[in-house]
Amino acid sequence: MTRNRNYQDLPSILQNLLKKYDLAEAVNSELIFSRWESLVGNKISKQCKPVEINNGELVIQAKNNIWKQELALRQKELLNLLNGRIKSSLVKKIKII
Repeated sequence: MTRNRNYQDLPSILQNLLKKYDLAEAVNSELIFSRWESLVGNKISKQCKPVEINNGELVIQAKNNIWKQELALRQKELLNLLNGRIKSSLVKKIKII
């Protein structure tokens, strides 16, 4: 008897299942909301929070105009940080309110 030696690691299996059942976007969205502080750091998380993700646009609510401006200046950096940490390209644009 021969065994099938085409093993996959568990993360690969999970990624394939998420894609197959079209759940990857929902899981990645939930990661952003549930792990916001660990994703962006304590300083930013105290001053702003994610509100929603709709069609690749992440809406972030800032506490005041100073933080709106700060986030606007760091928008590209924040976009790359979030997508890098969740290992996805879910967020394509950031809107700051």
